[in-house]
Amino acid sequence: MADGDSAKRVNAANRQLQEAVFGVLRIADADDDIAGQIETALIDAGAPADLAQNQAAIWGQPYAAASFQMDPGEAAAAYSGPVLALFGQTHTQVLAGPNADALLDRRPNAQTRAVTVEGVDHLFQRNESGAPANYGSAGHAIAPGAADVFAEEVRTLLDQACDG
Repeated sequence: MADGDSAKRVNAANRQLQEAVFGVLRIADADDDIAGQIETALIDAGAPADLAQNQAAIWGQPYAAASFQMDPGEAAAAYSGPVLALFGQTHTQVLAGPNADALLDRRPNAQTRAVTVEGVDHLFQRNESGAPANYGSAGHAIAPGAADVFAEEVRTLLDQACDG
């Protein structure tokens, strides 16, 4: 039980830092010092200075703010072609359930499949906790079962799109 509690604490701390970054990105202007704002927000959220500086360099680029300010639901609703969305069940940044539901709600009359791949993170690697510390430690590029799900879901969507 202690390992599960530890993973929950790590995930909660990671979520707090992500929210600090995301909060800046949601309101940032292209002319702002986005990296500086992110670094400050991370330090205020309890991140060590070196981590805050590193993450600010990665996330503090104008494209990151632009991606947070777009509405993916609006883009999905406007697209008329088939869509396949694959979510990792243990991904801690893009939660499978709410995001799959949101996509399906925005495309009620369009060919859309939203599939959650069990036991994998956003890299589609086996990661039961979803903790970022486990990224890349699975010993495989993509979980073998996830690759099978991808292939089957692409076949299903293609069959629906070609018959529709």
